[in-house]
Amino acid sequence: MLKRNYPCTQQEVYTIARLGWSSCQENLSDFTAFKPKYTAAFIAAKLTDLEAAEALPAEQQRNAIPENLRVQLKEAARVCMNHFQSLKCYIEDSFPADQLKAEYEAAGQEHYIYCQRNNWDSVVALMNFCNTYATEKASTLSANDVMPANFPLKVSTARTEFIALHQDFLKADEEAAKQTKRKIKATNQVYRDLSKMLADGQEIFRNNDEQLPDFIFSNLLYRVSGAGAAGVRGVVTHAINNKPIPEVSITMDETGDSALTDDVGKFEIAPLASGTYTLLVTADGFQPQTIPGHKVLVGTISTLNISLSPSAITA
Repeated sequence: MLKRNYPCTQQEVYTIARLGWSSCQENLSDFTAFKPKYTAAFIAAKLTDLEAAEALPAEQQRNAIPENLRVQLKEAARVCMNHFQSLKCYIEDSFPADQLKAEYEAAGQEHYIYCQRNNWDSVVALMNFCNTYATEKASTLSANDVMPANFPLKVSTARTEFIALHQDFLKADEEAAKQTKRKIKATNQVYRDLSKMLADGQEIFRNNDEQLPDFIFSNLLYRVSGAGAAGVRGVVTHAINNKPIPEVSITMDETGDSALTDDVGKFEIAPLASGTYTLLVTADGFQPQTIPGHKVLVGTISTLNISLSPSAITA
């Protein structure tokens, strides 16, 4: 996975880079004397790269299509699960009680529980089972007017529509991931170019206490965001039994800063620049969770307690 090299949000990188290159432009003669590569055209090219990076789709733009498709998938999955429940009713009226368990399983029941957790592959599997079962057992299920004659077609149609929607979602999600990588790669380059220039500025103005702060990244970050002893801490617990969960990974999506919970489920990520963050929470055996819009204020360690649900119900 492509790592973010910048210790702040993407927007802060762009704002700080503008400040830094503006200071470079204002002191161009000093920079050119130090390294002749510093010219007005050189600075203009770096600002063009900055503009291009900033213009790449932001997170909300990248995720709009897959998120809309996710909503549609949930509704399509609900329709599919309703068909399975109808099929169970037809089975119940068509077979002796001692055969029901085997018939339910043949119709795809083992996949149903995972469908309830929005496992799209399980929905596809469920509908494959339902489609085959309803077609092969149509004569038995239709006897005595139990199953409507058009039911197998409804199942087949729902299956086809869900699979098509699922493929669209996977493609959109993949494209969003590619766009995310492009955005990070471009922003990393903006940060690298800026860092090199700031290092040169620090060398040029090492004995100039007035100019030197304009070429120190932490000073610029504080000027932009008021970054101080800010961060986030909390406890991660099991959604069912409320017990703390160790070794949960919490990652700040915008910066890549991360932490693992300790033996009692506690975590802390600091220092951070003030701003709004998206937290990515993952742990083996639990459903991953994305927490958008968490605000970190200047000089404040905010508290965020997280509850994770198991990825599957165990016996």
